[in-house]
Amino acid sequence: MGEGIAVSADIRSKSRKGLLQYTRIVLDPPIMKITMASCDCEGYTFRGHCWYIETLKQLVVSDERVREEVMKAKEELMRTEEDIAS
Repeated sequence: MGEGIAVSADIRSKSRKGLLQYTRIVLDPPIMKITMASCDCEGYTFRGHCWYIETLKQLVVSDERVREEVMKAKEELMRTEEDIAS
């Protein structure tokens, strides 16, 4: 799906009881911008965008624990890139 920090989640369907939608975003480490996104829901399949992706984006921004894990992954990835470059 591309290089970067992948964040994924199974998010409960809003319309179908018991159904989980597998949703994933990839963040570009230096700027923490979303470079790719995908979801297995029908909305994403037909429109290329959906509520679940927006929900995951909001989780990354608003949940402190998730944000900390993303920042740890960013630091580790940046160290690895520096090691490779030197």
